[in-house]
Amino acid sequence: MSRYSELLFAIAASVFTTVAFAQYQHRAFEGMDCTSGPVSKMLGGNEWQAYSCNDAKSVVLFAAPGNPAMPFYFMFLADGPGHRVVGEGTGSRAATAPAYKELQEYSESQIQELIEQTKAIKPQREPSR
Repeated sequence: MSRYSELLFAIAASVFTTVAFAQYQHRAFEGMDCTSGPVSKMLGGNEWQAYSCNDAKSVVLFAAPGNPAMPFYFMFLADGPGHRVVGEGTGSRAATAPAYKELQEYSESQIQELIEQTKAIKPQREPSR
């Protein structure tokens, strides 16, 4: 992916995250920032971009460019001692269903590993003007 495409994707992901969280008025989302990453993951045979959140428990996975699930996101949300998987979008159900199945099988240790992988990504600087 070119630097320009990466920048456009990061902007789109940020906007989509903001819009997605705006739909929730629950206090658990106040101050939520999910910008650590991205880490590329193959789920259901397609590429997804994972970003972890500042609560150190949640992860958002966006359908990457070229993924027929786009526009769509999944999120691991902390739920008691574990996590639940939620998702929303209008992409191809044939692409989202197998990814959802894989995500439901993630263990708590796999989720924590994914969070650590996203935190290891150095933030990209904005291009100079």
